[in-house]
Amino acid sequence: MKLNIIIMIGLVLVVAYGTHWFQDQPPPVPVKPVSETVREVPVSVAEPMQGTLPYFLSVALDGSAVEPNRFKGKFAALNFWATWCPPCVEEFPRLLSIASDYPDDFVLVLFSSDKSEDDIDRFVARLTEEEQAILEQDNVIMIWDDTGEATFGVFKVERYPETILVDRKGKLLGKLKGADWGKEAITDYIDADS
Repeated sequence: MKLNIIIMIGLVLVVAYGTHWFQDQPPPVPVKPVSETVREVPVSVAEPMQGTLPYFLSVALDGSAVEPNRFKGKFAALNFWATWCPPCVEEFPRLLSIASDYPDDFVLVLFSSDKSEDDIDRFVARLTEEEQAILEQDNVIMIWDDTGEATFGVFKVERYPETILVDRKGKLLGKLKGADWGKEAITDYIDADS
């Protein structure tokens, strides 16, 4: 009996304290719906860059020299990737599709950081015939950057994949980090630069 009285007194005290505590709290602030607080602003997924394309000299897998003058007057995407990088492999067909859609206005320069040319060859062999044909187009340049000089020395790549966008005059427009972007992240620049 005594225990029941102690429990009842305890419950009354807890309820009384709780009621007093809640009464001392400020009233809740009304929250507006997100649609009223956020304006629709077009956002590019490309991280803005400034300056001009730095000079580099590399050798393509076909043995030809590659430097910025080779694609002057065309929109360019310099893609830094590796065959062992799943996001790189995921975005690869998207890049090839853009190169196929814009054969005269766009140059795709693919800097591979694989351990060997054989790794690249095995990767290319697994592509569809259509994708392999696109790799043979004049506007697609594949480079094995075995020393990392261009990837890390010139372009300071932080992670794979990264794609640097360059306008027809050699001005740096932006950098796409990762593979989470749609084709329009590049094609909008090409179309606007036409």
